[in-house]
Amino acid sequence: MMLLLICLSSSGEGPDPTEILMAIRVTDTKVALKSGYDKYLSVDQKSRVVGRSDAISSREQWEPVFEDVSMDC
Repeated sequence: MMLLLICLSSSGEGPDPTEILMAIRVTDTKVALKSGYDKYLSVDQKSRVVGRSDAISSREQWEPVFEDVSMDC
């Protein structure tokens, strides 16, 4: 299962690569996040989120946490 969130611009063009983030289910509890530059996101040794990986390993797996929060749009 993959989730892709995009918003089309008023001109009907697709998003720039910096605006793309795909969530890919890895297990029942974990996802991998892939950028519009086809790199998987991980956390480096300085606790920064970086997108440098071409494949999914344990470093590129995230466990989403959903809180009971109202999201008003």
